Amino acid sequence: MGGKYFARASRTEVFEGSWIPKRLVVLKFESVDKSKAWLESDECRPAREMRHRAAVTNMVDIEGVSLI
Repeated sequence: MGGKYFARASRTEVFEGSWIPKRLVVLKFESVDKSKAWLESDECRPAREMRHRAAVTNMVDIEGVSLI
């Protein structure tokens, strides 16, 4: 679907704020539309359903300019 792992980590260290993620994954897509298409695709449905049964997740899309 065009997305690539930008970062994956099981260990995170919070410097400011109260958000304490247990795991963090950052995916990079060419556009917001492509990330939405990936999330809503039939191909990703089984993994999405399993994730919803097994975990509480927070997911956001950040639109901006990649410096890398």
